[in-house]
Amino acid sequence: MNSKKIIDAIAAERQKYEKNVKELTLQLRVFQLEEQVKKEKAYESRKENLNITGNWLKEKQIIRIGDLVKVTGSRAGPYRQIAAILNDRIVGNVAVLKREKKQDGTYIQFWSTKHFKVTEQGFNKITHIFRSGKFVPVKELMENNHNNH
Repeated sequence: MNSKKIIDAIAAERQKYEKNVKELTLQLRVFQLEEQVKKEKAYESRKENLNITGNWLKEKQIIRIGDLVKVTGSRAGPYRQIAAILNDRIVGNVAVLKREKKQDGTYIQFWSTKHFKVTEQGFNKITHIFRSGKFVPVKELMENNHNNH
């Protein structure tokens, strides 16, 4: 092989490489766009469900002051102890599950509220309500309530 053939071979390989990279980049972009559409549809579905459950909570007046709830979309944390219920939203203290070691070496868990961290959330942000020692999804409460009537 002479230098001209080597240079031509390098150019041909670069061309193949660039073509392959373009094709792969295009495939990646198509995949990313499809994933984005799926995520947007899922988000819209979740948002619609949250609006439905929020309206149901408001209508049925299921929650009470002092209840522990789980909310979505809050940087302050996922749990609240309800301090007030307004027309279209709740006011609550941020709650955290704490764990303390007892003298016998066992641990106890309890909920503690941060009295200086008070937030407001719409009813549509409430995803779970603490009942009988566990968080129950609002959707499940709706279904059970619907089946009982």
